[in-house]
Amino acid sequence: MAVDAVNGAIRATDEITGEATGFVRDAVIGVVESTGRVARVGRPVVKDVVSAAVRSSTEMGGSMPEVSQRAVEGAILGAASVGVHPEDISAQASAGVVEAVRELGGEFQDVVAPAIHGVVIGVVATSGDMFQSTRDTASSLLTSGAQSGEDPTWVARTIVREVIRASRTYGVTSTDAVMGSAQGCVEAAYKLGTETGDAVRIEIMAVIDAPISRLTPTIRDSITDALSELSDEMRDRPHSWRGVAMWRAVKTLLSLNGLDTGAALAYYMLLALFPLVALVIVGLSSFIEASVIRSTVAEVVVFYFPSSKDFLEEAIDHLFEARLFASLIAIGAMLFGAQGLFMAANRGVNRVFDCDPRRMIDVTVSTFGIVFLGVLLFLTSVGLTIVLQVSLNVLEDLPTVGVPLDEFLFLVAKVASVLTPFLIAAIVFIVVYRYLPNREVAWSDATFGGIVTVIIFELAKYSFFWFANIASQRSLLYGSVSSVILLLVWSHVAGVTFLYGAALTKEASNLRP
Repeated sequence: MAVDAVNGAIRATDEITGEATGFVRDAVIGVVESTGRVARVGRPVVKDVVSAAVRSSTEMGGSMPEVSQRAVEGAILGAASVGVHPEDISAQASAGVVEAVRELGGEFQDVVAPAIHGVVIGVVATSGDMFQSTRDTASSLLTSGAQSGEDPTWVARTIVREVIRASRTYGVTSTDAVMGSAQGCVEAAYKLGTETGDAVRIEIMAVIDAPISRLTPTIRDSITDALSELSDEMRDRPHSWRGVAMWRAVKTLLSLNGLDTGAALAYYMLLALFPLVALVIVGLSSFIEASVIRSTVAEVVVFYFPSSKDFLEEAIDHLFEARLFASLIAIGAMLFGAQGLFMAANRGVNRVFDCDPRRMIDVTVSTFGIVFLGVLLFLTSVGLTIVLQVSLNVLEDLPTVGVPLDEFLFLVAKVASVLTPFLIAAIVFIVVYRYLPNREVAWSDATFGGIVTVIIFELAKYSFFWFANIASQRSLLYGSVSSVILLLVWSHVAGVTFLYGAALTKEASNLRP
């Protein structure tokens, strides 16, 4: 639909004015903005719109380089107007130009300059992330050039030269554009092979050091050092990128004051916890015996919140006694706490991804969706725990009535009772890391971040069990409120772990080969 819209707009303009080239940018902006009002503007949409705009305008006699530059610029401006960052779609806009030029029978050398200039103009106009935008664009262009049979060293040399020229032309004073394009070329080249990566790095250093580049010695040295460090990392990346991502995630979290954001998440987490437990109790009490619900809910809550078991069981007993009253206020309290939790998570996760938080309406819709998922998975966890616990009890009792005990079934039920909460937590983390950031996140990266986060969560939980047992026995400082303090501390640990998973997902998306 977006492709038909941009084709129609350009053809109509050509019929009216006889000159469609000057209207390409506005046509692309209009189509992207219109698409953004009814759906999320994703990378495939941007690529298709740019490709269609370049094809239509060129077929009507427009200059391919000029049309390509304006189409890329229009895509970035249009996407920015609906809340999509330039760095999220700049590479796809350039890929759209490559696709159109190939279909029109053009040469790859006709692509590089207009794509680079269009990206730089668009990012400058929208105050976007120049480093990320030029890095992704350079990586995409070099990969496309290699696939077309072009010499990667020539492509890299052309890209960096055009970025330097565009930076001067459009008043880019920082070194972000040059640094980003150089790193993007080197990263893409090493993915083609170590020899190719080394050759491209040497070629880029020659361009940087050339007098015609007019770069200061300080800038040249900083780029050279960065490329040397990147080259060493890229040689080892196929085997070590996961470890590098995990270490970078720690530095990212600390640099963004993740401990403070984790405290905000802990506050709202506790606000939402007990109302959710109250709803579970009220919902299941009509179908299952109260004693079974009490023990199972306590078991599940302690699994996720390893604070003082006695304290949590006492709180759950209180909810049983006041379940009629709790049912009247639990829904509102849970929604209030959940809304605050996901607003804090929205700000924290998008700060990690260096994105603006989602708009209020998007947060509200996603909140209800994720809250519903969380409640559903929590109920599933409780229900499966009850079923598995009953199964274990039956299997244990079978020998007493003369039926042979099937050890295999007993083992399966035991393992399932342990793995079920683990898998449910992993699903929640993966879904949140996939959809909460205000940018595209691959399922593979979200899955990696989610699984590692759950493993860390489990290790932290059992460590906290040990710590809680010691603290409860030696509660000299906090006395009777030590259980509350432990619950607060664990909630903070859980919040920081959640943010670490977001940082890990981001770094994985940057480092995955």
